[in-house]
Formats: sequence, C-alpha cells, structure tokens
Amino acid sequence: MNSLDLHKGPIFSLKWNKKGDYLLSGSVDKTAIVWDVKTGEAKQQFAFHTAPTLDVDWRNNVSFATSSMDHMIYVCKLGETKPIKAFKGHTDEVAKTSKT
Repeated sequence: MNSLDLHKGPIFSLKWNKKGDYLLSGSVDKTAIVWDVKTGEAKQQFAFHTAPTLDVDWRNNVSFATSSMDHMIYVCKLGETKPIKAFKGHTDEVAKTSKT
C-alpha cells in the first residue's frame, strides 16, 4: 500500500468516494490527490489552490470539491486538467466546521 507520499506536507483531509475505489486527500502542499485504492497509486493530482488545501469532499464517484486558505472552493473531476467550477468571494479561509 502506498503511504500517500506524493504530498510534500501534512495531509489535512481524507475522504473515500461512495463506491470505495478512490481515496481523496488534501494537503498543506496546496494539492488534492485522488488515489486508486486497489493499486495504491495516485490517479491524478490537482494543484489549483495558492494556499493549503484544508478540506476535500466527494460530489459523486468521479468529482469532488476542495477548499483552501486561499478563500477558494474548486469543483474538480477526474480526467479534467482544470476545475469544472470555481467559487470565490469568501473573506476568510474556507474549512469544514463541525456540527454541534
């Protein structure tokens, strides 16, 4: 099993897709990586943020959202080289909050 060693810094967030064949990681290195669970290899690395990637979450089995300290949210899809959607306008970092 791969140790998620493509990231160049601590990992802030990990999420399985619903199908269970991919693991998504977000890191202080400003990237998100989709990992193939069967092979342990990186399927694709996404480097769109200009600050640490704080949280990641799947939309469906092939697309997901990332949030960052750069005040941006990107929606990405496996196989695409650019985000399929970008949301800006936050005045502070975008991170997941816990429900109380």
